[in-house]
Amino acid sequence: KLYGIAGKSFYVIDIVQRIQRKYVRFLARNYFCYSAAFIEWVAGVKVIIHGNDKNILTDSNEDNKIFIVSNHRTPIDWMFGGWSYSVMLKKYLHISFVLKNPLKNVPFYGWAAQAMMWVFLQRKREEDIPRMQTVILYLMDIDNDEALSLFLFPEGTDLSNSNIIKSNQFAQDHKLPEMSYVLYPKPAGFSVCLDQLLVNNSYSNPTNNSRHNANVIIHDITIAYRDFKPGVRTVEKSIINGEFPTEIHLWVDRYDAARDVPLDSVKRNEWLRSLFLSKEQRLKSFYNDEAAVGQAPASWPPVLMTSSEVSVWQRLYAVVVVLGWTSAWLLLMWNVPLVSVASVACFSLFALSPFFGGVDSIVLHNHHIHTGRRSSGNDIKGK
Repeated sequence: KLYGIAGKSFYVIDIVQRIQRKYVRFLARNYFCYSAAFIEWVAGVKVIIHGNDKNILTDSNEDNKIFIVSNHRTPIDWMFGGWSYSVMLKKYLHISFVLKNPLKNVPFYGWAAQAMMWVFLQRKREEDIPRMQTVILYLMDIDNDEALSLFLFPEGTDLSNSNIIKSNQFAQDHKLPEMSYVLYPKPAGFSVCLDQLLVNNSYSNPTNNSRHNANVIIHDITIAYRDFKPGVRTVEKSIINGEFPTEIHLWVDRYDAARDVPLDSVKRNEWLRSLFLSKEQRLKSFYNDEAAVGQAPASWPPVLMTSSEVSVWQRLYAVVVVLGWTSAWLLLMWNVPLVSVASVACFSLFALSPFFGGVDSIVLHNHHIHTGRRSSGNDIKGK
């Protein structure tokens, strides 16, 4: 009887977890549609996708896992290469971003990101690699009927002057060409994420360890800006001051991970490095070419899609979301009981991170208990 009760309890927990993911997808749809609508309609930013392979636009309709990698020019690349791109390709329901840990605690957006199970890194290899593996395995297990997408900046940090100096010092030490528009990528995070996606190995099916039995498509993004002030990178302060870029151009290449990416670690590192050497040339031509508004240099591939081409239904949904959230905020401001409840909720979310690691860590910990798998070691503070 005891085993029967325990079995039913785990079954109930599993159902609760999957219902929770349904609500998280609802949150994701609202989060991304609201953000993309804000970027285009309020900030006036136009996002343009370039590419030679039209399959980029239909990958979301197939049963593919999509691994998106991009250069990291500014601290807010994930707003444009992430939010807008995922909405344009309809991948916002099952996408997770790999970002630095401080973003986890940004009010509202950071809390939503925790609930959506984004991967937050401490920039400590011994903690970050297990963390990435743990979150990806969780997402593959809980969303095993859906195609997962993962977004990573392989450079690991943005294109600040100090980071360019460090990257070029690495180039000098290894007799590599120096670069000005991108940094040399760090292959460890890329390989960990790709290997986890390629192996169809989830908590619910831990015995299936076969290599390359999952269809993983890589979208390699080269992101370029038409800045508010030419030559001045758009950073957090720019956003606060309302100085948004006018255009974001995304050159996207498509690769089949199992076919195009080497298994050998040395060759894989060289393959990844070659992507960024190509980005250097693409961005050099972009920023040195006086292209007309809405256009990229002639050396760039044709336009596949712009943010203004998002479907009517998606736009209508975005309008409803924007109006709904705006109305909710106005109602909240004039309703004392709701303000009190919201204040308690915000305080609770603030407290979760320092004491328990955040909503995402609690979810992972409960899932580990349910599945019998061990956590990555830093999922719950103090455990």
